[in-house]
Order: sequence, then C-alpha cells, then structure tokens
Amino acid sequence: SLKVRQRKLRKIPRSLKLIWATKFSMQEPILKVRNLDVHFGHTKVLHGVSLDVRPKEILILMGPNGAGKTVLLKTIF
Repeated sequence: SLKVRQRKLRKIPRSLKLIWATKFSMQEPILKVRNLDVHFGHTKVLHGVSLDVRPKEILILMGPNGAGKTVLLKTIF
C-alpha cells in the first residue's frame, strides 16, 4: 500500500505543494534538486527550491496558475 506525504516547497508561494506517494524507498534519489533559483530578468520566480525523488515514488506538483509549476519542470528538464 502507498503512503501519501505532502511537503511544501520552501521560499515559493505557499499554494505550490509537492505530494509524494511512496513505499518508503530507502534507495538513493534518482533526481536531486538543491537550492534552485530561477530569474526572469530582475524578477526572481523560484527561490531556493530543493527536492529529492526516489525510485518508485510518484510526485505530484500542485498549485494555482502562476505559482511556478511549469517554470520548475522546464528548469529541471
């Protein structure tokens, strides 16, 4: 059975959330992001984002329009 954990990303809008569904994999992360900042000109749109994704985890990125979901994914990938 999967256990769902909910975490808020640090230093970006409170409405943007990450939700993990996992079987508590203790394996090393297959994706690590540390202190990610994204700027458009002089505007800082993501501030110090950090996250780990481990094998067999399902990650859901939720938030309202303009919260930074697409910016985060386009920056990582």
